Amino acid sequence: MTIYLDYNATTPVDKQVFEVMLPFFTDSFGNPSNTYKLGTTAKNVVDMGRKQVADLIQATESEVYFTGCGSEANNTVLKGVSSTFGNKGKHIISSVIEHPSVLEPLNFLKSIGFEITLVSVDEKGAVNPKEIEDAIKDDTILISIMHSNNEVGTLQPIKEIGAICTTSTIIPVKIFIANTFFIF
Repeated sequence: MTIYLDYNATTPVDKQVFEVMLPFFTDSFGNPSNTYKLGTTAKNVVDMGRKQVADLIQATESEVYFTGCGSEANNTVLKGVSSTFGNKGKHIISSVIEHPSVLEPLNFLKSIGFEITLVSVDEKGAVNPKEIEDAIKDDTILISIMHSNNEVGTLQPIKEIGAICTTSTIIPVKIFIANTFFIF
């Protein structure tokens, strides 16, 4: 018997989800960017999904982007924010316990002149919000923290980190929630 213990990385597709998605794998597989019938059908389904996600996270539909995976999302946000706000500052704060899809783009950004501060974690893998607050500089443009650790499951004090950011000059805070989104 096989015992699978890597559900944070990937899970089997739920049977109900599979049934709903099946037509889009076989019959209605159009490109949602095109205007032919299969494309408009696919676009309508993508738009419906975007609205459902926006409603779930209390966002607007224009704030919801789909990527191929969490690693792609992390790369897109980190490199996008650094490109967009790089003229305002070159300092980014994250933690030593982040996923490689965060740490590797941060290493790249460091190689092109960004300053990266990685705050430490305690014995349970939690960051100390005070350490994040102390790391903020005049040129800090982003704080990037995962909500729950993909290896040990530690939940980070996101509410406290968010409160620090609303009282400082930091505008964007990236919180990676892929590992906890449907748990709560």
